[in-house]
Amino acid sequence: MSAQSSPSHSAPAAAATITEIDDPIQEAHSLKAAANAHFQAARYDDAVAGYLDALAVLPPRPTPPPSFHDEEQPHDHDGEQELCSNDQQDDDDDDDNGQPPAPRPADEPQEIKTLRATINANLSLCYLKLHQHAQAVDAATQALISQPLYVKALHRRSLANIQIDTLASLSSALEDQKLLLTLPDLPASTRPSIQKSIADLEPRVGELAEKEKQEMLTKLKGIGNSLLGTFGLSTDNFQFVKQDNGGYSMNFVR
Repeated sequence: MSAQSSPSHSAPAAAATITEIDDPIQEAHSLKAAANAHFQAARYDDAVAGYLDALAVLPPRPTPPPSFHDEEQPHDHDGEQELCSNDQQDDDDDDDNGQPPAPRPADEPQEIKTLRATINANLSLCYLKLHQHAQAVDAATQALISQPLYVKALHRRSLANIQIDTLASLSSALEDQKLLLTLPDLPASTRPSIQKSIADLEPRVGELAEKEKQEMLTKLKGIGNSLLGTFGLSTDNFQFVKQDNGGYSMNFVR
């Protein structure tokens, strides 16, 4: 009869492995270190799994999340090395006109924000190595929520968005790279490559914007012709003339 009570203890034991962690921050550091080792050995899938595990043991972000404005930027070193590309260094403090950031009741401890940002930035680099560019953008964005103006996260997000190669993604990459050039923490060795990338991106963004505009005008013209055809007219009967003030005037042409 006593054997009947044993199954009731199996579910709580499984839950305890997830919820009963004495020091979640230290556990996250340990999982991050193991994931770093996987990354260094080019085991990128294992590294992704390790970084996700490290994020999972951290306390959830407070609600609402920290604002992107007036955010103090901490030094990104807490006795651990973050994964970095050849031309990226850790971020330093960002001064907002010498004014301290406004207090936020729902904010989380700086140690957790810095650790969360570092793990997400490392995760973004893994996704770049795996050519999973949308995931790389998402991970870098999560890092920037915790630590705005984070050089590594901005750089990795821009690289991923360039690979996605849409008007929206390239515009975002261009914006991130222009922002990087304004940050004092950007390594001098990285500046020339970003300047070249911006020079390449600007005409590409302009080209895609013009292509998208022409495609939209073609669709609108098709809709207009289908409506005007009822009256024996077409969009060719309407001439648009650009004005000096940047607007357009419309003339009817028979």
